[in-house]
Amino acid sequence: MNGSNTTIKINRIKAGERISHALKDVGISDSELSSRLGVSRPAISSWKNGRYYPSIENLIMLSDITSYPVEYFIPVIRGVPRY
Repeated sequence: MNGSNTTIKINRIKAGERISHALKDVGISDSELSSRLGVSRPAISSWKNGRYYPSIENLIMLSDITSYPVEYFIPVIRGVPRY
């Protein structure tokens, strides 16, 4: 970043909202998604409520399953100060 004192962070809350929206839009339940991704239902719930963020592999699979672009699930916050 050329010596900048800022960074880019992923907005997990917004990502969770987008995951929820995409799943609802295509009619996929948490249970079905967990089965297709090979992760637990609580993990899916944690993604949707913004507590955790899926791995890049799971994001790619989520994109394939929902037909939403990967970028849709990566909302960023720019200019967050570094500490």
